[in-house]
Amino acid sequence: MSSEENCLASSDDATLASGHYCPPYWEPTLTNGPWFCWPRTEVNSTVSIKCPEYFAFDTSHMATRQCGSDGQWSDFNGFSPVTVCFNPDILDMINDFRNTSHADITYLQSVITGARILEIVGYSISLAAIVIAFFILCYFRNLQCHRTSIHKQLLLSLLIRTVLDIVLHVDNMYRLQVMHNGSAYDTIGKVEGLCEVFEVFRQYTRFSVFTWMFVEGFYLNGMVTAAVFRKPNFKLYYFIGWILPVGPIISWAVTMHYTATTPCWFGYAISDYYWIIEAPRLLILVINLGFLINIIRILVTKLRESNTSETQQVRKTIKAAILLVPLLGVNSLLFLSAPPQPSDNKVYIVIHYYGSMFAISFQGFFVALLHCFMHGEVRMLLRRKWSGWQSSRRPSRRRMSSTTTTDVSRNDSLLKKAQRKWSSRSRRPSSAEFTECTQIECHHVSNGNLDAQTAPNMNLLIDPEAATSDQDVFTEP
Repeated sequence: MSSEENCLASSDDATLASGHYCPPYWEPTLTNGPWFCWPRTEVNSTVSIKCPEYFAFDTSHMATRQCGSDGQWSDFNGFSPVTVCFNPDILDMINDFRNTSHADITYLQSVITGARILEIVGYSISLAAIVIAFFILCYFRNLQCHRTSIHKQLLLSLLIRTVLDIVLHVDNMYRLQVMHNGSAYDTIGKVEGLCEVFEVFRQYTRFSVFTWMFVEGFYLNGMVTAAVFRKPNFKLYYFIGWILPVGPIISWAVTMHYTATTPCWFGYAISDYYWIIEAPRLLILVINLGFLINIIRILVTKLRESNTSETQQVRKTIKAAILLVPLLGVNSLLFLSAPPQPSDNKVYIVIHYYGSMFAISFQGFFVALLHCFMHGEVRMLLRRKWSGWQSSRRPSRRRMSSTTTTDVSRNDSLLKKAQRKWSSRSRRPSSAEFTECTQIECHHVSNGNLDAQTAPNMNLLIDPEAATSDQDVFTEP
């Protein structure tokens, strides 16, 4: 028998029918945390329960409930008396809901619960997509170029962040389920110091996602505006992506260590100290928005110079924006407003929570989809790999495959010479070369000769379906 069943079975029906008692009550807290079992209590009397061990509770407090003369439990202002168990910071937030109806609060809780489920689904899908995309970009040597080097670092930061978020969400869901059953639980939050370490590392990986999105924007903006192309400074990129977040994260962690009064620093997101890490991340998003506007502006200018029709200009501009938005993370700016209150419009509540959770959890999926799976060169290489695998299983084609391999090796030697020759060149892109700014940067060859009119270009920015020639030369970072 579960703890809830034990609680509700603690009285016989005959006693309750007399009307001199309030029935046992199995009550969840506002945050769906631990459940309270209010025992059978005589009318016109009170019962007190010590606040249970919970990271948002102050265990030195007592929750008290009144059994009314009508044999019904009483609340105060629509709130359960167990709210006194919350720590002061959380209690201040709860006090803002004093004039809110119980139905509105229940609706808000249901929306948040649904949004959390969507978040778990999104992170799971993103995790699978990121792993596959990262493997593809690392496996094919033909994809080793400046663009993919940056893409891989962004995917790696998204991968680590996604894994940590899934682990902590599953741990939290397990803890809530166990507490609902009234059983003891042994999770990350129960190990002293471990919860804080996980939280610091999670915030670091989140910060690194922002810094690598900044590197993406910085590289793209420099590529389309610089008068002369230069080899990217990857030491600077690695410093920005992996080292720069360390300073704000350490500052925030030290501050929380000396100021937080709750286990696991519960409620840190509503404290003023959270701006130590939140302000730099918001600044990155604003800068990336500037990069996006500038890149789109230059793209529109180039499209107008090419005398394309207005319909084509609009279509290509929209495609470019769709590719750039998840890569630069500017979609997060849509949900910077304060969380809605229970009394707000129900449609707005749903849009805010589901929209923000969707944008955050599915970001990795869309980055992998738009900048790997839909990329023409990636699809071409996968088709070529699949065809080679099928040919190897057919004995009649093995002799032909051996001859083809010899020819490919000879061509590879010529392509490497062409690559070294091209790597020494530096110039500004013409309008015909302009349109590859977010996806894999490649230098093409035609009949063994480099075609200067196609490298680098932005065609794949406006047409991710476009596939390149079978003979591609990629520069090493």
